[in-house]
This record gives sequence, C-alpha cells and structure tokens, in this order.
Amino acid sequence: MEEMVNREVIEALRVLKQMNPWSGSPEEIETKFKWLLEELNRIYAKETRLIFEVPKREEERYPSWESYYDRSTDTIYLQGRYSVITFLHEYAHALGGNEIEAQAWAVLHFFTVWPEKLRAAKEGRILVRNITGGGVWGGGRSTTMRL
Repeated sequence: MEEMVNREVIEALRVLKQMNPWSGSPEEIETKFKWLLEELNRIYAKETRLIFEVPKREEERYPSWESYYDRSTDTIYLQGRYSVITFLHEYAHALGGNEIEAQAWAVLHFFTVWPEKLRAAKEGRILVRNITGGGVWGGGRSTTMRL
C-alpha cells in the first residue's frame, strides 16, 4: 500500500455519508455498499467482488469481525452487520495491505469523513484494535470496528 489517505476515496466516502449507509432496507443498504465498491474499484482499477453474509433481520445481526477478504477470488465477504469501516478494512487487504496497514487505512479514511464517530469509539460503542500497542480500544476482541 503506497498511500495512506486517498483524496478520491475520501470524496467517495463523503458521498456515501450523504446517502446514510446504515439506513433503509437490507437491499437499499447493500446497494449503497455496492456503489462504494464500484467507486473504489474505479479508483484503484480493480475488480474486487463483494458478497454479503448479513442476516436480513436486524435483531439477528452480530459484530462484523468475522468478515474477511479472499485473495484467491478477490472477494470481500461482509458478515454479521453492515459496517463501513469493516468493509474499508477488507478492501485495504484487496489493495495488498497487511493487517496493520488495513486497520490504519480503514481508520484514517473512516474518521476523516465521520469524525463524530470518534466519541463512540472512545466510549466503547465501536471496537477497533489499537494498532500502536496491541490490545483493543473499547474492550472487545475485534480487529476492525463495529458500527
């Protein structure tokens, strides 16, 4: 991963923020995530795919930390719940980032566009691994964030 903050990614995330990515039916939410995937694929000249493994009923959803990127098929599997930062984390793996690079890339892009979510992270309502010294902010076991 050559660059940490990409201005085109920030602009795409600002548009996504205006769409309110967590609102609507599961189909509407998935359409917004697919739009972001298309934008990132355009920016990075990739053909990464996205498969949703998120329960349709909100009460059946669980934290997204089981999401993963399959390098052999260039596919992101978003599991548990619709999480923008988890999606960004997995996309960073698609760009070749290791675990620490993926965490940093996702966090930097996400909080640049959603700085208001920093408070939730500090209060433990969003989980994120502390990439500077191990451990987890928010007291959980996630390697990404939960929204």
